[in-house]
Amino acid sequence: VRSVKQAILCNGPLSVCSGNWWHCVVLVGWYNDIDGGSWYIKNSWGAGWNNHWYGTIPFNDSDYSEIRNDAWYVGGIYHA
Repeated sequence: VRSVKQAILCNGPLSVCSGNWWHCVVLVGWYNDIDGGSWYIKNSWGAGWNNHWYGTIPFNDSDYSEIRNDAWYVGGIYHA
């Protein structure tokens, strides 16, 4: 969890994919609470999904929590 948080801080939103539910979303942030916390995600299913494109996934103890195992960021765009 800590390394993914650092990647968001240093690189911006991350592309994350789930092998359990075969879908990718954008990991845009997180919040901590007494239960450990959750990731904030942006989904591609449209404004009618969850909270106008955005939702949460718990850090742990969810079928979707494994998204942190496959997180990627864009390293940059280079002008030739």
